[in-house]
Amino acid sequence: MLVESVISKDNEELVIKITGDFNFDMMQDFRASYINTEVSSYIVDLQCINFNSAAALGMLFGMRKTLGELADISIINCSPKAKSFLLISRFNELFTIR
Repeated sequence: MLVESVISKDNEELVIKITGDFNFDMMQDFRASYINTEVSSYIVDLQCINFNSAAALGMLFGMRKTLGELADISIINCSPKAKSFLLISRFNELFTIR
């Protein structure tokens, strides 16, 4: 598992790319990737995840709670299974899912 975060050159966008199992084991790394970062938008890239657990939903919800309801947060490159998991959980009401 790996969490990589990259801020755009204009300091407007933070992309958080998760590789491997998106589960409770990466909670600290995931939180550290966005905490104390001031950008206009946050993008969570799920293209390289192997497994999406209930803990992953908790971590995404924690991100929303920490950054506030007005923060622009998108979840991108979801597999059909991960996207279904997010939609069933109504995370499309908290995040833009692409």
